[in-house]
Amino acid sequence: MADDFQGTAPELTTPRLSLRPLQADDAGDIFAFGSDEEVTRYVFWPRHQTIEHSRGYVAWLRGPKFLTWAIRRQSDPKVIGTVFLPSYQSYHRKAELAFNLSRSCWGQGYATEAGSTIRRHALGPLGLHRIEGTCMVANGAPARVLAKVGMRYEGLLRESRQRGDCFFDMKLFAILSTDLP
Repeated sequence: MADDFQGTAPELTTPRLSLRPLQADDAGDIFAFGSDEEVTRYVFWPRHQTIEHSRGYVAWLRGPKFLTWAIRRQSDPKVIGTVFLPSYQSYHRKAELAFNLSRSCWGQGYATEAGSTIRRHALGPLGLHRIEGTCMVANGAPARVLAKVGMRYEGLLRESRQRGDCFFDMKLFAILSTDLP
């Protein structure tokens, strides 16, 4: 069972991105990519059908089980994605790294840039020892991102997640605080 995070996500920046805590009024931007069939093809939450659905999703991601950042370009206030830490286990000092990005921003290195920044924060100031990341076997893009942020492929989790009536194999990646130089 996941523990609650204490505190909120701090504002972080990269050369191209601004990562700030997800806010309730980000729901419109979240709907723009959360309603895209391609964006939601390999996730375990349903495609957003209404703005109300996006509001509920944002409220869920802003809850105590997550540290969630809105991803924005430095030059644009529009939210182009989210990066978050779910599945926090305080005793084991570990959490997962997850992200979603607007399709128009795919292939530009934004997920890697945001994920690397959150990895540094999680294994540094946040004090985590391990960060895990998973993705469906058929979804190669996040596997490449997880590897680029320094995570190692650890194996296959057979039929470990369910969406609808189907179970999916998941690739497991992880990094330890002791892996860093």
